[in-house]
Amino acid sequence: MSFFSRKKSAEELPELPELPKLPEFPAVSKAKTELPPLPSFPEEQEEITNRVVKYALTQEIEPDELESQISEVKVPSIKQFTREPRETSLEPIFVRIDRYQESKENLQEVKRKILEIESLLRDIKDIKSREDSQLQEWDSDIQEAKAKLDKIDKIMFQKM
Repeated sequence: MSFFSRKKSAEELPELPELPKLPEFPAVSKAKTELPPLPSFPEEQEEITNRVVKYALTQEIEPDELESQISEVKVPSIKQFTREPRETSLEPIFVRIDRYQESKENLQEVKRKILEIESLLRDIKDIKSREDSQLQEWDSDIQEAKAKLDKIDKIMFQKM
């Protein structure tokens, strides 16, 4: 038995059957493919739009006049949809026990993760405070060394 044998060549494959013939569809005329014209603005809004554009381009219209014209635009009212408050009842709520246990386990896991994060944050703050105190010690050591060098510099080279 050979696992790596050559594939059969294209000559040995059976010939495919002929494709079925598709039904004839009626020809589509160009008149049907034309789109309807776009709707136009109401005349009032068109005048205001033209005035706004004219003001923006030439700044001939006074701003007060422009504001009064804009405030005259009739905006269609939009009905506000509000949610009706749910009625709370004291009837029992039924939950599958497996889902309840799963959600309880998930909640416990979240609590454990939060406690772990708090512990890590506390450790990081402790390390940072130790680093800050070490840096302050180094800074004071450098300042002392600098002061001693200045003192030596004054003593040795001031007499020259």
